Amino acid sequence: MANRNNARVLFTVNWHITRDLDGAYAYLGFIQDLRAQLEVGERTRGVPSLVVERAGNMNFFDVHLSYTDTNNITHAINLRLRTDNLYLIGFRRENLNTWFELANQGVRNFLINEPRTPTVPVGFGENYRALASNAGRSDDLHDVVLNFDQIGWAIRTLADGTSTQRDKARALLVFVIAVAEATRFHLISRFVSSSWLSEQPEELGPSRGNLVHNWDRLSTAIQRAQNPGHWFTFLNTTGLIGTNNIAGAIDALGIMHLTCREDPRPSGSGSSGNRRSRSIPVYCQGQSLLEIFHVLLNPTDKERAYKMTLYGTITITDGAGTTNVWNRDKSKSVETDPSIYIPLNGPDRPLYAGDELYINLDLQNEHTDHVIANGTIAFNPFDYFSLTKYNVGTTCEVSGDYGSATVSYMVMSDGLYAQIAVVIIEGDGDTTQVYGDIDVNNGHGQSTLFLTQRGDAFDVKTRASIPLLKNIVAVPTKDKLTVNVNIKDWNRFLSDTQIAWGAAEFHPQYMRSESKRIKGAGGELEVQVTWL
Repeated sequence: MANRNNARVLFTVNWHITRDLDGAYAYLGFIQDLRAQLEVGERTRGVPSLVVERAGNMNFFDVHLSYTDTNNITHAINLRLRTDNLYLIGFRRENLNTWFELANQGVRNFLINEPRTPTVPVGFGENYRALASNAGRSDDLHDVVLNFDQIGWAIRTLADGTSTQRDKARALLVFVIAVAEATRFHLISRFVSSSWLSEQPEELGPSRGNLVHNWDRLSTAIQRAQNPGHWFTFLNTTGLIGTNNIAGAIDALGIMHLTCREDPRPSGSGSSGNRRSRSIPVYCQGQSLLEIFHVLLNPTDKERAYKMTLYGTITITDGAGTTNVWNRDKSKSVETDPSIYIPLNGPDRPLYAGDELYINLDLQNEHTDHVIANGTIAFNPFDYFSLTKYNVGTTCEVSGDYGSATVSYMVMSDGLYAQIAVVIIEGDGDTTQVYGDIDVNNGHGQSTLFLTQRGDAFDVKTRASIPLLKNIVAVPTKDKLTVNVNIKDWNRFLSDTQIAWGAAEFHPQYMRSESKRIKGAGGELEVQVTWL
């Protein structure tokens, strides 16, 4: 973690907004000036980068904003943002010696830590879901409008000490997009400038709303493509950038989040501590990914007295959208025992963790209609105080009226995802009635790929793949994937046969495909892994 006491304000930019065409051009000039002052090191495909996020290197910059209303009264505020990720951390009213930091009530440790200058929490954090909820906006940000009038209103709102929490959240949302996101994306700064004088400004809309949830992932996709043997791929729902359209991605970005997690190698002369020193980026081989190991039910003692028939959803919302990892409607509820792991049946795609990420649970007992767990685990990688940290296993509890669920997961900063298939090579003739379990371990936790009891054994043909609960597993590039297999063949008259029992290890290597076989007394399986 960075030493907050050593953090410095590196520069201040002044911006006075005016309601004319010159004001629209001045806005673009203001954003271009920010990019120029924030740029560090070598460009990637012509796109500048911020300083790398690393311990001991958290610094800030201030934006002084002013606006003169129709009564010729000037309103002014100061914003404070981080230089390494453009995270808006707080604001201060003109001539008031107090900083208001985006943090929940009760927070005692602040990033803004100035002598003889108090810092107080605004009362909510800066992840988009919290801001949108407090602002009365949609989570997807599609309904946000931005023009001169909105920005002027936002300055006036934060400069006024009597504004409501709802209006403060709306104003901060304006600045997060009009300053931070516009610096990150040409597509956003152009949108704000083109809407500057509009009497009925266009909403941010689905395309741009989805884009702002993908800054790190888009930056990473371009940077990874510079590695030998890598190519650009960007799964997204923006409608603005094709999955393999690196030219469109380069045009969209105003400045990159430099996602390598190691120090760049210095190039040429100059101190490595100089913010302007040139460097050769060391690009990650992988990307930021999420792996969910398991979800454990914890019903209350009162609820344990009843039959447990579970239904509901466990979903993940990331920059690529929302996907299920468990989904049962009430008519298809599943009978289960208390205090057991829920057999997750997804995801069917990678889970991306470079930008904001939400794990959403809504689990109920069909027998009683009681809520066991209902809530969200939020992860914002740009939030210094995020409870979720990179590269360590994390356990978090989500509560309900009649219990809770414990989620075990890991967010990794540099990971590849393995596509896994398990094929029967030799079994009981042409068809094998399989049951047993297949687990995987990524070096930090264990996930279940297959779990079938003897009474539920089913037919799988020889040379066919065993249907898995999920076939995608995220693994840190510096760790290994271990696949543990215990598969048997059910037999009505004779003893059951062990088709395969043992483990196979695989080391992450981008675009590599590898197969390993595991034998048993009466058969053989092949574990096939492709790294992406």
